[in-house]
Amino acid sequence: MSDKARRWTVHQRDLLQSCYVFDLEALTCAPEGQDPQSSPLTSQYYVLNSPDFVNVVALTDQGQCVLVEQWRHGSQEVTIELPGGLVDAGESAEVAARRELLEETGFEAKDWILIGACRPNAAIMNNSCTTFLALGASKVAEPQFDGGGEHCVTSLRGWTEVVEAVRSGRIDHALVVAAVCYARLHLAGQ
Repeated sequence: MSDKARRWTVHQRDLLQSCYVFDLEALTCAPEGQDPQSSPLTSQYYVLNSPDFVNVVALTDQGQCVLVEQWRHGSQEVTIELPGGLVDAGESAEVAARRELLEETGFEAKDWILIGACRPNAAIMNNSCTTFLALGASKVAEPQFDGGGEHCVTSLRGWTEVVEAVRSGRIDHALVVAAVCYARLHLAGQ
């Protein structure tokens, strides 16, 4: 047997629940090339199918980072995050990032740079999260929340303070932590 990880084949998909943010599917899978009826490894796996996400590290000309604070029902707490959200159907990641920055904070930016993409949770989710660095950010409007109870409080913090908040755990949203790391690497020229 090879040390190489095996690919698996999906033999059946059952939609269990459809929600605004995701669909929950049960997948019946077996290792590639094996009969799902006779393979002892055939099993059911649960997957959340969700639109892709975007995060925006928006920096003003004065080096301030645009942050949002909002209540998160999953963790039952107010979190400090970067602006971001779902990519709408037919929308590019950059268009979604620009839209989310404006909607959540009222900020726009002059220069946009794709700095990274990652899988939020490859074990159970099918989507990706793309991060943009938005330079020359400035406030041009008031936030325009898209409903559904969304409400954010915008703040500006120095970049060093944001990095320290990640290091200390005050910012602990995994996708935001990844975005800050992408930005640090980019800003350091790596």
